[in-house]
Amino acid sequence: MGKGFNLEELKEILSDDKLHIAVGKVIQLEVASDRSVLRCIVLLLPENIKMVTRLSWDAVGPDAGIFQFPSLNDLVLVGFVNGNEQEAFVLRRLTSKEDKIPIQALSGHTVVKALAGKKAFLNSDTEINLTREGPGDEPLVLGNTFKTAYSADLAATAIHRHIGNLGYLTDVPDNTLDFTNIQASPVDDSVMLSDISKTEK
Repeated sequence: MGKGFNLEELKEILSDDKLHIAVGKVIQLEVASDRSVLRCIVLLLPENIKMVTRLSWDAVGPDAGIFQFPSLNDLVLVGFVNGNEQEAFVLRRLTSKEDKIPIQALSGHTVVKALAGKKAFLNSDTEINLTREGPGDEPLVLGNTFKTAYSADLAATAIHRHIGNLGYLTDVPDNTLDFTNIQASPVDDSVMLSDISKTEK
């Protein structure tokens, strides 16, 4: 039976001096001409070693994903594939004392919020559904409620008569057809409702 390893020999065998995770500060951002890669130049801390990394995203697909750029001077977590410093990725942004947790999140709610001064975009080439959990598709409460009210208003306006200056009922509007045409489309046929975004009350 061969000689066993003592503790120090085992530590040496298992030792790994490769860099796998580091904290860095973003000092420059550069997007590839084909928009396939966001390169981040970071200073690895505390050594202040400058390194070119690629930004990883929480979810990606062909022309799809969840994207938000870090800002200059942001602290980020940098990971290295198999300890290879030529394969460095910014894994995510780290919070700081300047970052305030949204009040809604304090109660356990999920909050998606854009950076100050930046817009939030929710894109789809098919449909965007914002619904409350329930069986099947939820009704378009907001859209249908407005559509119904607007249709009724147009119908009433098309035949509206009122007491004129001489105390007699006026005739119906000369442009009655304009109101009934709008009522027919885009109101009653639902063309006015978005084909993409479906919301409920």
